[in-house]
Amino acid sequence: MDFKNLIETFNGGDIAFIKSLLDSENIHYFAQGENFNLLRPMVEPVRFMVREDQFEKALELIEDIDINFAAMSFNKADEDEEKDKEEEWECTECGAVVAENATVCPQCGADVSEIEED
Repeated sequence: MDFKNLIETFNGGDIAFIKSLLDSENIHYFAQGENFNLLRPMVEPVRFMVREDQFEKALELIEDIDINFAAMSFNKADEDEEKDKEEEWECTECGAVVAENATVCPQCGADVSEIEED
């Protein structure tokens, strides 16, 4: 029986999540280097090796998830911060920063439900 490399990651959270997904669909795999990764993290990634006859099904399971190759993701936090900035508007009455989903300005109480993006 042959196995194919599905994905590689150093991230412990991703490793647990991928194992959970594959287990839930009864996909046969082995996590190559998993024990070594626990002893010496960031030396070599864990490689999820999946049976060839189940590879396409496994690929469909993981194709839409955000996997971090690194042990920690610093860029994701930066992206979230940028996204938060984009979802804030300026009150037309007082100029305060207002969250996109707010209906009232937190500073002056003006109705901001009709504010549109520039």
